[in-house]
Amino acid sequence: MEQLQATIVNGIVSVLVVLIGLAFTGLKGFVQTKANELKAKTDAKNYELAKSITHTVVNAVEQIFKNVHDSSDDKFKVAFTALTKELEKAGINLDSESKKVLIESVVNGFNELKKIEG
Repeated sequence: MEQLQATIVNGIVSVLVVLIGLAFTGLKGFVQTKANELKAKTDAKNYELAKSITHTVVNAVEQIFKNVHDSSDDKFKVAFTALTKELEKAGINLDSESKKVLIESVVNGFNELKKIEG
């Protein structure tokens, strides 16, 4: 009889261990999914913030160089430096190529707007 009870207890313990393992595996997957969703939302917010900062920086550089002709390289260098500083202040780390693309997209937007207005 004692042997039967020991076998039943061992069986119950084994089933509980398997159930706990499955629960933790499911919980781990759930937590990982939520972490990925949060990272995506944070990345999207940072991207929108980076676009907004870039727009402000490029607009300021355009105002500073308003009466200077053929200064594209100078404007880009000033905008790139200012953008780098502002993004660092905001805690956003982007590589040089991403900053360049952001600046170019804002400048292209300004150029398209000038075509429409002109």
